[in-house]
Amino acid sequence: MPGAWKPSNEESYYLKNDLRHLLDDFAKVKCLVFLIHGTKDRIVSYRNTEWASKMFTNAPQIKTVTLANTGHYIPSKNYEELKQLLLQLKH
Repeated sequence: MPGAWKPSNEESYYLKNDLRHLLDDFAKVKCLVFLIHGTKDRIVSYRNTEWASKMFTNAPQIKTVTLANTGHYIPSKNYEELKQLLLQLKH
């Protein structure tokens, strides 16, 4: 596993610049957007949920789920809670 962490951490370093290249693509999203973010994320700021919500201008609905006192590794640290949230999604 340690070998897999290095590339993922390097990706987050370039994320801000990479997102600039995708700015026009956010408006192409025309489906439900479901944002799940932890308030204690030290890798990607929780404030990104507000920014992302504004960027999905053509999404019919944006749902934001805030996980208090949760960090970046939601799938591994909050597996059951995440699973239940995703199972609640309806088409």
